[in-house]
Amino acid sequence: MHYIFKLLILIYTIFKMSISYEISPTEIIILLVVISFDIYREKYNKHEALDIIIALIEATLIAVGARYNSLFIILLAIGAYDFIRVRIYFLIIPILLFGFFTLGLNQFGDFSLLIVLSCFFSFVTTSLKEKETNYKESYDRERQYRYDLEQSRIKLINMSKEIVYITEVKERNRIAREIHDTVGHKIAGVLLQLQASFKLRTKDNEKSDKLLKDSIENLSDTLIVLRNTVHNIKPKDKVGIEYIKEIIHNFSFCTVDFSYKGDFNNISPNNLEVISLSIKEALTNASKHSQADKIIISIDVYEKFIRLFIKDNGTGCENIKEGLGISGMRERLTNIGGSISIDSRDGFMIVAIIPIENIQGGVRIEGTYSR
Repeated sequence: MHYIFKLLILIYTIFKMSISYEISPTEIIILLVVISFDIYREKYNKHEALDIIIALIEATLIAVGARYNSLFIILLAIGAYDFIRVRIYFLIIPILLFGFFTLGLNQFGDFSLLIVLSCFFSFVTTSLKEKETNYKESYDRERQYRYDLEQSRIKLINMSKEIVYITEVKERNRIAREIHDTVGHKIAGVLLQLQASFKLRTKDNEKSDKLLKDSIENLSDTLIVLRNTVHNIKPKDKVGIEYIKEIIHNFSFCTVDFSYKGDFNNISPNNLEVISLSIKEALTNASKHSQADKIIISIDVYEKFIRLFIKDNGTGCENIKEGLGISGMRERLTNIGGSISIDSRDGFMIVAIIPIENIQGGVRIEGTYSR
């Protein structure tokens, strides 16, 4: 828009000069220099400081040209336009003063009106240009934000797919481990007993019948273990300490005194799973073997480790025969770097130590029976 404004001012000035009298070579040279400066500024110059310097030189040339021809003073409207555009507002005052002393009071009114209109037009076009630039920058930023958002969305989708896959793999491994640790071992034991009973049926009927009876009992226990395993595999409606409370609440064999302390947010899902399975196994053993009427369970979460304490007031025994349940409990704890100690001399007591961090191995504390 400013190209058109400057072009109109130049055309009007040249027209007025041409119809007034013959233009001298000096005036033509000054006009050409002013036009050249304007072309350079508009097309090639990108530096604001140089733009200001050229605008001052232009205004000086126009003032010099006004000494040869007073019509040159019309071109100061271009200078006023440029000073407003580069925000040098105070230079408008020298332009008005120069016009006043050059033209006199009679013609100063028209000159001042031209300068005011030039300033107003410059202000409007500059404001519109700045708004257009701001809109373009905002649009470009919005496009960049949308692109970044789309990339983030794609990454989140890919990550969610990976998480689902990893979760499925972990769940399959957990189910396989549960079946292997419980049902698989029991079925293998029953198979061995049945094979031995079959070989002895013609040699020692009494021993064969005993092995067959033991196989039936073990198979019955296997069905119970299978049912418990399927129950453990099902997704949990509750998580964290609430899940453990639900396990204890559903246990109806005897009274359970449960207590806990510490920050359960420090317990990883894997460690919590091991703790809950250990409690289930201990409660199952108590209902089958202990004849207890009270069980004490406490979970203490410390900075570096978790202590699980389980004790009943049942009959106990001198020699502990670790079955698949206890051995599976020990194996799970060892796999996460924990340890377990068992004492059955006064009731049945289990103390398990589980590190907060997943450290391989773990320090065994066999023989630590006091709470």
